[in-house]
Amino acid sequence: MALIGKIRNNMWAVFIIIALALLSFILMDSMGPGGGQGMNVNQAIGTVNGKKLKQMDFERTYSTLFNNASDPNVGREALWNYFVEKSIADDEAEALGMAVGRDELMDLQFGSNLSPIIYQNFANPQTGQLDVARLQQIKNQIESGEALNVQFATYWAEQEQQIKTTQIQTKLGNMVSKAYYTPNW
Repeated sequence: MALIGKIRNNMWAVFIIIALALLSFILMDSMGPGGGQGMNVNQAIGTVNGKKLKQMDFERTYSTLFNNASDPNVGREALWNYFVEKSIADDEAEALGMAVGRDELMDLQFGSNLSPIIYQNFANPQTGQLDVARLQQIKNQIESGEALNVQFATYWAEQEQQIKTTQIQTKLGNMVSKAYYTPNW
């Protein structure tokens, strides 16, 4: 009770403490990343295998791939894992001289050796059958040089990156599994 009485007698001190706390909070926010304008898009949100991942790149990829996601955190975690795996695979592939050429990429997108990502993105949800007509239409647009919808072009570019990363990971996995072979003799 004595403490409450002292606080009541020195009410001006309480107001000064509250004002200083509010002022320091406002100054802290204005001095932080982005200068009070939210997070800086060029700021690195993490480092993957020694390479900084910028928020702008992460958000662009997220909005392209997970535009209609019901739970945004699941998409963000999956995307972060994708960037980690991509960084590691790219470094290893570069050290070994591996790459996915244009012909190989076209085969993975439209040819007889389709990528699982194409099956996932272009399969009919009811039947599970691949929409071959839609893929052929996209292929014709790309080969003829027709202008694609900007949003779809961004989506397709992100999808190509995923296909390349998956193919490099497959090549690395095959190389490691072949290295484990030991003859019986």
